[in-house]
Amino acid sequence: SAQADGNLRHALMEFYLNTIASQDHTLDGKQMKAMAKGENWDKLYQFLESKNGPQCPLGNFSQLDCRKKLKKLRKTVNFLSKYLRQFGGIKHIVAELSLNTGSAIQISDSVEIKNGEVDAVFVLENVNGGITVVVIDWKRSLSNKRSLEQYKRQCQVYIRCIQEKPSLVNQSIGQMKSADIRGCLIEIGGDEGTIPDLVNVDNNPAK
Repeated sequence: SAQADGNLRHALMEFYLNTIASQDHTLDGKQMKAMAKGENWDKLYQFLESKNGPQCPLGNFSQLDCRKKLKKLRKTVNFLSKYLRQFGGIKHIVAELSLNTGSAIQISDSVEIKNGEVDAVFVLENVNGGITVVVIDWKRSLSNKRSLEQYKRQCQVYIRCIQEKPSLVNQSIGQMKSADIRGCLIEIGGDEGTIPDLVNVDNNPAK
């Protein structure tokens, strides 16, 4: 049930970012609330049905259950909006970014990545014209400190993949070389009434 709950929360974030937020490059919890209302619910339900399966069980995704989940996710979206504002205006948003480019992405002499999905990537432009790329990994919980190091390593791998293949996020090699690239883990589960936790991921090349 914990896996299904996490999968459903990921799917709700994917739907919001790829079909709503990416259109006007803004993050607004009110838009997310509207996803499970009226005619909007039909589109969301069809999307969730298409995602649900043996590889990605979503559990109970009734309208009422989704509304409950969206309470926390709206807080996450509003929290993220404030966090990203320090880096400038959003230029590009993508959720569940596929790393399957047709050929392996070489991230070190001994490690190559053949496939995978990055939960969310935001490309922002600051007032000086510089680019900041923020790579995000959604986590149902960040309370297990032992798992945290593993989650950070995973996010670091995603960052390296995007640095090696900037076209994944509509950037050129030149733009990526001068970009400020960051990673963070953000909580999308837990108590619906709490503000989400955010853990920054060290992007030191040596690590």
